[in-house]
Amino acid sequence: KRMNQLMAEWLAANYDKDANGKATTAKIAGVMFDTDFHFIMDAWNKKPDVDNNLVLDEGISAAGVNLWGEGLDDFYTLLRERMPNALIVGGMTESRGFTSLNGNDMEAWPQRNIGDAAPDYREIDGRLSQYSMLMHQGNVGPRYSQTISRVSTLRYTYYNTRGTSNAPFRFTLGLTLLDDGYYAQENNTGVGDPWWDEYAVDVVRNSPTFGRAIASNPANEAQVRQHKGWMGFPLGARYRVYDPVTFAPERNLLANGNFDTNLTGWSGTNVTVTRDSNVANILEGAGALRISPHQVYAKTEAGAAAKGPTLSLQSGVQYTLAFGVKSSAIRTIQVVVGDQTEQMTIPAQWSRQVFTFTAPRTGNFQVKFNVGRENTDVWVDSVYLFAGNADVFRRDFDNAVVVVNATPTTRTVALGTTLQRIRGTGQDPVNDGAAVTQVTLPAYDAIVLVRP
Repeated sequence: KRMNQLMAEWLAANYDKDANGKATTAKIAGVMFDTDFHFIMDAWNKKPDVDNNLVLDEGISAAGVNLWGEGLDDFYTLLRERMPNALIVGGMTESRGFTSLNGNDMEAWPQRNIGDAAPDYREIDGRLSQYSMLMHQGNVGPRYSQTISRVSTLRYTYYNTRGTSNAPFRFTLGLTLLDDGYYAQENNTGVGDPWWDEYAVDVVRNSPTFGRAIASNPANEAQVRQHKGWMGFPLGARYRVYDPVTFAPERNLLANGNFDTNLTGWSGTNVTVTRDSNVANILEGAGALRISPHQVYAKTEAGAAAKGPTLSLQSGVQYTLAFGVKSSAIRTIQVVVGDQTEQMTIPAQWSRQVFTFTAPRTGNFQVKFNVGRENTDVWVDSVYLFAGNADVFRRDFDNAVVVVNATPTTRTVALGTTLQRIRGTGQDPVNDGAAVTQVTLPAYDAIVLVRP
């Protein structure tokens, strides 16, 4: 506690000073941390002893209390008390601090591993889950969470590896636009900050250059600033674009996922599973599955789990697992179907989550909700499994529409009206200015369209 106080006091007194302790002339809005994992990392054999009893503890007490995470939350609180009007931003996807931070930095968005220069999008659903949590569960405004793409493109490189297309830019920007965070693309080419057609577009009515992207160069800054924020305000939240016949409730492949009458087919490992009929703990229908805290504390996610009935799946087929879930405290859980896994961040109230995957083989699989590492009550309701992938999204803005294909196959999306592709500056043939009533998007790609 005392160390946290000293660190908070020092940082509050010095965050806007230079290396010599003098007030800087730079405009410093606040601080952003780095590697502030909510669960401490065991790196390079530097194992932690957080409670200072000379016994390695991985930052967790014998009873399962995350001492490291509680210490970080205490530090964030003390710093917020001393910097009430500054931006204070966590530095990791896994950072918490919902009661004190303005948001988090989602580095290497939305990659599976932080150092990948080539696209690796196997944890898209978990990244979106975390992004939504950061934007909607924090108690401190203004919200400031940012995504940083590190995937190489044809135009900009990361780790000096040239990409094969500009789709990684469009996809990572499109995913960010599905909520209200800030976007950046990192590069290490020494050519300056990346600039794309989508960043500034003329949408002034009756303008002779309506729909045209604004090129960025030092002499053009005034025009760029004139057209910043060109998309306008969002007209609502993101929504999925899918065939309601494919995902009709009667096509559910999982038996007894509503828990309205019993728990047939469901069991627990190191937890007790019960049917909860308390209306406060039900998403819909007459019951929900309650997963108790651990019988014996399990420090790994797989050490405590609720398991569902066996499923027969087909090799190479894409599937969507949709479910409602809540916890007695904000936490992560691991969703498992066979050997396919995804980590989801869930709030302390009901939320709907989606996990998409491709079956690696034909055979029997089991749905599991791994609830180890963090020790809370968890409720699950309305569990559905469909053949098909529902990760196609749309979000509408005053002057624009973004469509995102977060699936591993090409998808065609009807727009319901005529929209216009951005008239680009020549950096990408996708932005050809054409009027369109539908768009065909390759796997893991997106498009920003102008309202004509």
